[in-house]
Amino acid sequence: MTKRTSPSRIMLVLVGLCLLLECRLAESSQKLSQPVAKNLDLSELTIVEAMDVVRRLAKEQDPQGKGLNIVVMTKDLAPIQLQARLSLKESSVPYADLFYALCKRLGLGCRFESHAVVIGSAAKIPMLTPRTEDAVALAGRVKQELPVELLSEKAR
Repeated sequence: MTKRTSPSRIMLVLVGLCLLLECRLAESSQKLSQPVAKNLDLSELTIVEAMDVVRRLAKEQDPQGKGLNIVVMTKDLAPIQLQARLSLKESSVPYADLFYALCKRLGLGCRFESHAVVIGSAAKIPMLTPRTEDAVALAGRVKQELPVELLSEKAR
């Protein structure tokens, strides 16, 4: 004889799961609108290295020590996107604006999920829409340097 779960119990579990997901989304959204640590200094870093710095800063800032889970989908990126060096010095920037600026500069897509920020090829992940004019201005301040070997390959 199998024991059946009542529809009201199933509904209660579903409501609980929805509330948990809503809390996770709100927590992620709140973190993304918070500023990055003061004196952000990304000096000639690749996108992977820059995201390592942002991940570390987010963890240091988070009272719970969780930070942000940032995934860079490197397998779909062009060599120029992987090897370009980015530089940015700012005193205080919301994470969402920072992700927009760095991804915009490299032509990358980015999406915010409940459990992670995913960065990858714009062919697979849509590019972000800037939340504010500050985000657009920030993208203009990101300096980008390309390795000499990539420039010579591009000229061929």
